[in-house]
Formats: sequence, C-alpha cells, structure tokens
Amino acid sequence: SQTLHVDFTPTDTAHYNNASKNVSINVLKAPATITAGDLTVTYDGSRKPVTATVNPDVSGLNIFYTGVSVTYSRSKTPPTGAGQYRVDATLDNINYAAPNVTVTLIINKVSATLTFGDLTFTYNGSPKAVTAATDPSGLGGISITYNGSATAPTNAGEYAVGASLTNANYVAVSINGTLVINKAIAIINLPDQTYTYDTLPKPASFTATPSGLSGVSLTYYDGTAWWPAAPVNVGTYPVAAALNNQNYEPAAAAATLSITPASQTITFSTLVNKPVGGSFTITTPQSMQSMQSMQSMVVTPAGKPGSGGGGGGGGTTPSATASSGLPVTITSLTPAQCQATAGASSYTITLLAVGTCTLQATQAGNVNYNPATPVDGSFVIFSPTSAVTSSKTAALNSTAASTCNLAAGLTCVGNASLTITMSYPRTSPTLPTGKTTFTVGNLNFTTSSFAWLLTSGTWGQYQGVGTVNGVSGSVNFVVTVTAGGAGVGRFRIQIWNTGGIIYDNQPGTSNSAPLAAGDTLLTGGTISVKN
Repeated sequence: SQTLHVDFTPTDTAHYNNASKNVSINVLKAPATITAGDLTVTYDGSRKPVTATVNPDVSGLNIFYTGVSVTYSRSKTPPTGAGQYRVDATLDNINYAAPNVTVTLIINKVSATLTFGDLTFTYNGSPKAVTAATDPSGLGGISITYNGSATAPTNAGEYAVGASLTNANYVAVSINGTLVINKAIAIINLPDQTYTYDTLPKPASFTATPSGLSGVSLTYYDGTAWWPAAPVNVGTYPVAAALNNQNYEPAAAAATLSITPASQTITFSTLVNKPVGGSFTITTPQSMQSMQSMQSMVVTPAGKPGSGGGGGGGGTTPSATASSGLPVTITSLTPAQCQATAGASSYTITLLAVGTCTLQATQAGNVNYNPATPVDGSFVIFSPTSAVTSSKTAALNSTAASTCNLAAGLTCVGNASLTITMSYPRTSPTLPTGKTTFTVGNLNFTTSSFAWLLTSGTWGQYQGVGTVNGVSGSVNFVVTVTAGGAGVGRFRIQIWNTGGIIYDNQPGTSNSAPLAAGDTLLTGGTISVKN
C-alpha cells in the first residue's frame, strides 16, 4: 500500500493554475516458491544444515530448526546430533512472498560395533566385571549384564554375558558371550602325624590357605578301603584331603597318620601279711573306665613285707588292674612260699610256707597297648606261734667294725645290751607285738611298732619302726637273730632313716645273709626262738 503524489505546473500560467493530487495505489508482492533440499543425513559430528532454494532467486530466506525426537530449541543454528528435527523455511522479501515450508530433517545414528574384553578370570574374592570396547572407540552408553543382572559376579562358575549400546549418535548390535571364573587353587598343608592310642578317634590335623577354607574332607585308608571316619586303633594310615568348595580346588595333599601303642600301668593293691597254710583271692577285673582316663592313672606300688593294712585286710579283697582294661596275669616269684592259680577274673594265692611271698602282676599288651612294667607285691607268710625272746642280761660287744652314724654325734663302740619280747597275738594274728631295746655307747634304740615276724629253726627275723634317743620321728629297723647263749647266739640290728644307715653291726651284707660278724655274737644272756 503506497501513496502517489502528483504536482501539475502548467506552462501556460495565463490560462492554467498549478494543481496537486495524492492517489492511493496497492502494489502486490510477486509470488515465489521455496524448495527444501536433502532431508536425510548421517551423523558425523558436524552440523547438518538443510539447503533450500527460492524461485525466483531472491534474498530473505530464513530456516529454523526445532527438535522433534530430541531436545533442540528453535534456532537458526543447524543441529549436529542424531535425531529428527522440524525445519521451517520462510521468505522475508519486500517484493516477493512465498508460502512457509515445514519439513523434517533426519540425522541417522552411525553404526558401531561392540567387542568383549577378557572373559576368563580366576576367583580371588572380588567381582569380575567384563569390559566391552566400541568401534569407534570411547563410545559411552555400554550396558553389560550377567545372567540378566547388572551386578558383576564374584564366585567361580560360568555366566551368560550380554553387552548393548545406548548412545545418542551411535547404534550397535548387542553381543553375547560366556564369562568363566575359574576356581582358585587352595593349598592344604597335611603333614605326617603321629598319635598315641587312647581309645578315641585320631583325626588328622591340617591347615589351609586361604585360612577358614570350607569344604575340606579327609579320608583314611585302612588297607582295604578309604573311609571318612578317623581311625582309632594302632596302625599306619594313608590320609588324603579332598575339597568341595565353590571357589577353590585343592592342590594334591596326602600324608601318613600313625597311631602308636599306648603305655599302660598296673595298679596292684598292697598285700598284708598272712598266716601259713591258708589262701586268699586277688581279683583281676578288666576296667573300661581306666581306658578313658589314662592320664589320671597313678601306679600304687605293692607294699614291702610288713607294710600292713591295705588290700586284703579288713575284709577288702586285693586286686590287680591294668589302666588299659586288659586282664592282668599274677605269677609267684617265690613258688616255695606261695602259689598263684588263675581263675575267672581272679587268682587264688595258696600260702605254702613261712617266708616272704612275692607276686608279680604283668600285662603283655596287645595291638593297641605296649606291655606294662611288671609290678611286684610282697607280703610275709608267718606262723602265728612264732616268737623271739631274750634274757634280761643279753649282751654283745660293738666294735669299730660296726657302722655308726658319727655325723649325728653317736658313739657306738663298747658293751651293748638288748632285750627282746616278740610274738603274734592269739586273736587275729596279723602284726606281731612286743618290744625290743638296744643300747650301745650313747645310742639308745626302742621299738614302736612291728610289721612282721618270721622264725625257722633257730633263726628269727622281724621288722618295724622305732626311735633313737627318744627323738621324735621314726626310724626303720630289721632285727635278725640266731638262738643260743653267749658265744653261740647272735643278734644283728640294722637301723636307718631317709638320711642313711644309723647303725648296723654286720655292715655290707643283706638282711638275709647268715650272721657271722664278730659284733653279732652274744657275750652274755640268751636268745630263744619259737616256731
């Protein structure tokens, strides 16, 4: 829309006047057309402008881009990333007008490829994530699943692995594979081992790397087959270790387990003195309880002759048992005095003659036990009518040949006097009763109690405890006599304590030796012996 102004200036001013006139006129824009160029391209990282032409070729063409499948605000700047874009083409020209053109620009994604990295690992306790590379390299948006889960597995085994690409500008075909996590090698340290039989199973001990390894099992070969149960009896057993563990397999482990025979001990009751001519029983039971408490066993030695009390006295039956629970054998070491006859879990001891009876308890052992150390038990077989007495004037001469404990301040040389009154009581004769005194120099000895008394012909012997010079604390003694008067009868006394010999008038010989030393010969009085 325009205004046309016309001014008229006549040449003949005489006849014409000037005149002016405004006239409105409308000059329409000429039509034009817009044509868009290529609308499908492939992403390559550069901007992708749409080309358009105007017919006729005039200026004023405007192109706007707006994201359709992607976020892209209306802009004249051509897009770069893959996606769909609305393209609006307009003409802004003073003389030409063209209808707006709206088209769609498609920037296609570029094809890429996926390739798995290492798919084989060894278990070490940490997750084993698989990697995937892209071509072109460095693309983001890779997703990897393990048996359908996004969490990478830790334990040994096989897992289905899938990799896919989600990327704004690239597309790739998903790939599949198998992830293998191999078991790690566990070290089982199984050394050779030796145990002592004690009725209990003896499982082999081992250590494992890593520590705390579960699923280790041991089997033992008994010569015929492999067994999971630990052996009990004495023998040599090959041992093999096996492993049932999800994440570890064992290195070979084998050893030898040896069970050696156990020691055993014998407990033998103390035996009391018995009168000649009778018999008594010693039980030899097999104690299973003792097999379960070997460590607590203490050997009780059999009593020496005359120890008195204990097994066999007061109605108690003496016994001999082995800590193994195996049967004990009783043998007489003095067959002239006593005889042992085996019975059912017992032995009958027959008292044959006056004297010391020594019995020996033995246990020979078996596959699981070594032989026991024999234990001897002794007691005196006496005649209830035995007696030894002396006259009040009995005497002898003690010389320097006799042993005397000078360190104790004793003098034992010169005339010695003695008194003896010894016999068994008429009722319950087990221990003899009586009194004996012996005085020489500044040594004064008096008996306190007696263990046994034996006589045979003119010979007599008895043992007990007493005191020296009235000092508290007992000393041991043995008296041996030969009946007769001065120049015939003999008297020997041996006195000792834990410190050693206090006095002995026939030193250097056993107490069973014949009396022959000069210091034993009576110089006065008499000694009588009754059998």
